[in-house]
Amino acid sequence: MTAALLAAQGFGGPPDVFEGKFGAFQAWSDGEDRPELLTERLGERFFVTELAIKLYACCAFLHPGLDALLSIVNGNLVAADGVASVVLRFPRGGVQLIDDNPLRSHCGQYILPIALLERKIVVDDILHDRRSEPAIARLSEICDVVADDALHPEFPARYATVVEVETRDGRRFRERVDDARGTVANPVTAEEIEAKFGWLAGPAVGPARVERIRAEVAALERATSIAPLTALLAGDR
Repeated sequence: MTAALLAAQGFGGPPDVFEGKFGAFQAWSDGEDRPELLTERLGERFFVTELAIKLYACCAFLHPGLDALLSIVNGNLVAADGVASVVLRFPRGGVQLIDDNPLRSHCGQYILPIALLERKIVVDDILHDRRSEPAIARLSEICDVVADDALHPEFPARYATVVEVETRDGRRFRERVDDARGTVANPVTAEEIEAKFGWLAGPAVGPARVERIRAEVAALERATSIAPLTALLAGDR
């Protein structure tokens, strides 16, 4: 939709997105063009069914660690103010992307504290800097991201992560997650996807309209027109 609107305004694009300069073949190959892969199993394999659903509004490298952290604190009734330390172990090949990265969405020392406090990560946590909040500042000081050679062999095919939590009352927990929830190897339920949509869309359009959109999407395969859905997505409340 965005592309069509830009084109209507005269916004151009590359004349050849595949074989041209900086085209797809150059970007995603080692120099040997294999255009036949574009049509391999065409009509049989649909890559959209193999995409991951991101449950958290942050870098995908952090998702297995967030699953592990939330499993620990939710499963053992650990409050944020009861945490003494958190260590996230990640494959050495990718750890630099999430260790104290200036980008909030890619910074383990920013994302993990928010997860401890809120038990989820939403887009507002990235758009608005929360590091000045006392609780976030304290938790950031006790969260570490560590390179782990033992996790490296499967990277980048898998983002295997180990999280270790120590509480102020002396309890210690350790959990490993190889595949984040929402990936093909560890899928989430439709209810969880709908819940995420509610978190994101609710503040913008209200719960009643969220439910109407959900109902339209659920019936989309039987719909004779997408006009009701587009009206809900684009119109006023």
